[in-house]
Amino acid sequence: MLKVRTEPEFIGEFVTDESGIFQASGVSAIWCPETETDVIEALRLANQQGILVTTSGGGTGITGGRVA
Repeated sequence: MLKVRTEPEFIGEFVTDESGIFQASGVSAIWCPETETDVIEALRLANQQGILVTTSGGGTGITGGRVA
């Protein structure tokens, strides 16, 4: 089952990278797929609802790629 997290403190972990310089805005939820089926479901739902999707790695970069 696709997990969706909306707690501000959880989202806060995903809106910046290791540099601490760049920060994304307007993030209302983090979808946490655990299986291939979850990824498919998340992308299907996003497409149906017109939600923009940004994938995220470990957040260890320092160039702002994670929050672009």
